[in-house]
Amino acid sequence: MKSSFWIPAVLAAAVFAAAAPRARALDWLPVTEEDRAATASTIDPDAGAEILYRMEQIDNSDISESSMGTVTEEYVRIKVFNEKGVRRVSKTEIRYNDYESIATLDARVIKPDGTIIVVDKKSFFDRRGARSGSESSSKHSRSFSFPQLAPGDIAEYRVCKAARDAFLVADVLYFQSDLPTRHVLFRVKPRPRMRPNEGTAAYFHKCPQIKVVRASDGFSCVEMRDVPARKSEPHSYSPRDAQMWMMFYPTDTLGKPEEYWKKTGTELASEVDGLLKKASKLAREKAVALTAGAASAEEKLARLNDYCRQSILNVSEFPPPGGVDRKKMLAERRPPDELIQSGMGSSRDIPVLFIAMVRALGLDARIAMCADWGTGLFKTSFQYASFSMRGRIVAVRVGDGWKYYDPARCRVSTGTLHWLNEGNTALIATTKAVEWVVLPVTPPAQSRQLRTARLRVDEEGTLTGTVSIEYSGQALNRALDSYYKTEQPRITSQVRASVTGRIPAGKVSKVKVSGANDLSKPLKLTYEVNIPNYAERAGSRLFIQPSFFEKGVKNRFPDEKRVNDVFFQTNYQYVDDVTISVPAGAQIEEGSAPVSKAQDDWGAWGHYKASLAAKKSDSTIIYKRDFVFNRKIVPADKYRLVKAIHDHAFAQDAHVITLRGVAPGATAAPAAAPKQETRNSDEPDADDPEPDEPGRDDQ
Repeated sequence: MKSSFWIPAVLAAAVFAAAAPRARALDWLPVTEEDRAATASTIDPDAGAEILYRMEQIDNSDISESSMGTVTEEYVRIKVFNEKGVRRVSKTEIRYNDYESIATLDARVIKPDGTIIVVDKKSFFDRRGARSGSESSSKHSRSFSFPQLAPGDIAEYRVCKAARDAFLVADVLYFQSDLPTRHVLFRVKPRPRMRPNEGTAAYFHKCPQIKVVRASDGFSCVEMRDVPARKSEPHSYSPRDAQMWMMFYPTDTLGKPEEYWKKTGTELASEVDGLLKKASKLAREKAVALTAGAASAEEKLARLNDYCRQSILNVSEFPPPGGVDRKKMLAERRPPDELIQSGMGSSRDIPVLFIAMVRALGLDARIAMCADWGTGLFKTSFQYASFSMRGRIVAVRVGDGWKYYDPARCRVSTGTLHWLNEGNTALIATTKAVEWVVLPVTPPAQSRQLRTARLRVDEEGTLTGTVSIEYSGQALNRALDSYYKTEQPRITSQVRASVTGRIPAGKVSKVKVSGANDLSKPLKLTYEVNIPNYAERAGSRLFIQPSFFEKGVKNRFPDEKRVNDVFFQTNYQYVDDVTISVPAGAQIEEGSAPVSKAQDDWGAWGHYKASLAAKKSDSTIIYKRDFVFNRKIVPADKYRLVKAIHDHAFAQDAHVITLRGVAPGATAAPAAAPKQETRNSDEPDADDPEPDEPGRDDQ
């Protein structure tokens, strides 16, 4: 749950000793009569358990050689009311990062008669996570179960974590938990001042401006009572944005927000211009060579952006070849020519190279800071750019407007931005002024998945065949996140999991991803499937769901009501083209086709088009589906329409065709075609030589 910002302690001229000193830990608190007597939550009567008390203490003040670094202590006491609460509380997981270690951990159960059952240290289970992709650290956990837990018991634990070789800069402190909480207390002692005029400010999100009390021992204290449990809902901005939290963060001054952001933006632009002050001959030559023959500014910019994505290894995301000091490369700022010569650069340096090449062509290119949906909805009042404006992209003036590029992220295709930045706020900067903009969102037609399946169902209901998926725009970006620089065994495992997650009996083989490591080529996924009992049998009838790609998919929005705004990572379009060859002699029983919904029904929100037809010449079912959703953020009070759209798609995707006259073990020889067809009235004849192309209305 915690989101922290750390910097190496050596920057503070402190190197922590390797020997571990004695860990500090909180004392167990006495159990009050009120705690013993509680029989139901005072905040949510339906909750099976309630946190009576939660205290988190962060001591970041001691950076001496003998210290433990930043010490985080947490104490949690929970009252269990019924069996539902027992199930919720019985297992607990303590998470920590590479830079942290668990110094002490104790847990116990207090019975109503006062008997105490201590969790055996041997019952603690450690799980170490693996680092992958651009993750800067691995996530680990230590878990345990409360023994003999029963209704009426009190379960509590205390943990002390230490972070060596680093100290805390800022920390998100969450008031809400999975359970309602009677009393939350945060105690924070900030790091020593790094500059004479540096201080600490507090920011509160979705909660009242709580008074910060300075305790006699130097800790800043904040508390809240009767805190409801956080509401976890699908498609929220981020766990951070959907709940109440606060942050202590360092600041020199807290003046007017516009002054702070202008100062921050112009300083960044000055830093970029300083790196470009010396003429970059190699960057100019590279820009001219790459754009030779390009007909428009957009084409030139696309070529330069693709060069940065494809030819400059981003060492911030991927480790460079052996023999290179990655830490040094990340710490130093490197001029553009050096990136071209080495073929490597950091996330900070690659945008500067792109700017140098664009300016060499006479275009106006500027660095831009951008907000990140992962940190919640951006607010200018939160004057801490390291948290709320972490992204770095490039804005280029083309005609009367801006075009935006993210050359440092190789897995972000040219013409798009990362989904965390799209639709969010950005600050375009020069050395003298800044300009606020809202970043564009890639339209659904440019974020398409074209899904094709050529399948056959036999007399026993087993489905076999080949599947292919092609990606564009944001769909391509998400596929690159999964497949770029990924070993084949892991790709195969991912694809199998995606199929068996919705069809457990499915078997996947011959998985292949083309274009995954060559960013200049289209990306295409292909595989073969074998799914026993895909079609259900009843006597001589088989029941088939032709929407293969949605088989087993759960309803996205089952809840009738919504608390948080709805957030979609991307707009999307799924275009499905499925053919299913059926057993010889099978006939399709008369029935209706899936119901389409055009844009006239949903306005600019999207459409759902589906059609069914039977091709008489070779006993084949032809199913086509085109589903578009065109919203990134929907206020909670508009949830009804979001649910209606996805409920409609969910219901129509479950449409089933009935085949009759299919005897088990019958010979699959050519036979008479079905006597009737099932189709939409606006669908062309399946025997026509040139049927409508899926999704052509969106071209």
